[in-house]
Amino acid sequence: MNRTGIPYTEREAILEICAKADDQFKGIHFYEGHMTELSFEKRREKAFEGYDRLFELLEYLVGNGISISEVVTSGTPSFTCAIQYPSFGNNSFMMGGQKITHRVSPGTVVFSDHRSEMQNPGLGLQPAAVVYSRVISHPTPNIVTFDAGSKSLAAEVQPVAFVMGHADVLTPLTPSEEHFPQQHDDLSADDVERLFGIGSGHLLVPSHICPTVNLAEKAVIIDGDENETLYSVTDVRARAHDVGWGGSMIIQNGK
Repeated sequence: MNRTGIPYTEREAILEICAKADDQFKGIHFYEGHMTELSFEKRREKAFEGYDRLFELLEYLVGNGISISEVVTSGTPSFTCAIQYPSFGNNSFMMGGQKITHRVSPGTVVFSDHRSEMQNPGLGLQPAAVVYSRVISHPTPNIVTFDAGSKSLAAEVQPVAFVMGHADVLTPLTPSEEHFPQQHDDLSADDVERLFGIGSGHLLVPSHICPTVNLAEKAVIIDGDENETLYSVTDVRARAHDVGWGGSMIIQNGK
């Protein structure tokens, strides 16, 4: 993805950095979470190939006197692949007399979303962050339109979201800025009015929750059980965060 880091083929450069870090060096971060378009079986196959090369690198480093206490792998699309890789063990493995802890670092599973479930079959997580939306139109007999678009749902993954509890009868179409049409083929006019009447509220499960969270300034927190439900409103701290620059500095640098 060209985000950061060093290709694992550059073993000498990695060894040099580890040696210079001395006792500040703790371990290796190996990322394969960019493999999002493959089927799970193909993704696991490619991930395992990467883990094989990772172990070759680890053996090279340990053989050259580097102490490694931890290895971190995986984004959300691949963390279940890492869990299935035998050499990682349960959560640690031995190499050159060293016990090395292995951790995975998926981020999306904190809230979960539709794409995470598709990428990791059988994960079984319930989405913890959803978008509330209302039906605002029935523009054609087989279209239901919601008041959520790319201003409230991350649009880089298509389809952008699914209606909770109705993904089996509604097919998401491409949204505009404020409107999200969904198509149905088998619902009668009475069913449409009963399930998706104008003004009715629904919960949308985003395909990609991470940037969706950043689009909201406030979040409604719902907690409780069948006997009591508690509601509170909190600021979304990821929204409009301070970049750490002063206005005067920006003006001076902008001359």
